[in-house]
Amino acid sequence: PFLHVLGITAVIVLICVSVWGYFKGIRSIDESLNGFATAMRIIRCSEKLSQNGCAAFDKYKDLTGLLRANFLISVRDKTSSSPLSIVLDYIKMITHIDIIAYKLKISKAVQNIDRIESLYCETGELDCTLALASYVKCKTICKATINQNKRIDTRHVYHPLVKNPVSNDFSAERGVLITGSNASGKSTFLKAVAV
Repeated sequence: PFLHVLGITAVIVLICVSVWGYFKGIRSIDESLNGFATAMRIIRCSEKLSQNGCAAFDKYKDLTGLLRANFLISVRDKTSSSPLSIVLDYIKMITHIDIIAYKLKISKAVQNIDRIESLYCETGELDCTLALASYVKCKTICKATINQNKRIDTRHVYHPLVKNPVSNDFSAERGVLITGSNASGKSTFLKAVAV
């Protein structure tokens, strides 16, 4: 009986040490784990874009190998309380499987860091282009022309996100001082001119 008590005590101590080591390890990679999860979402997005006919993302198909077994690496959801996630959390605490999988995956990701950054930029450009295109399609917009005399001339300019805006004319060849009381629309007017 003494050996069983000693064995059980040893197992409990080992589990406690393992859990302590897990939290120490996960704390050290917490921020990079969020970045890694974002990179994986971008790779998954490029895979879907490629499957839906966006040929510009075909060159990143080989990065989808990084998506295998990503269920082991999860950004911790502190609000989740499903029984399965609680059990998985305990398994991860004892086995450190997510930290081990992360370390293996991050070494492969570092080998492709330039391509992942390029994918990140291309995805951002596509997102920006789609946002601008949808805005242009839904709104009546003006077309700006650039000239050499360094002068800004606008007629009936208004901020596109303001409901029932008041349009204004504006002309300037050099610095301008705009004054007014708080919340009178100075910043909104400057943003409208910039847009």
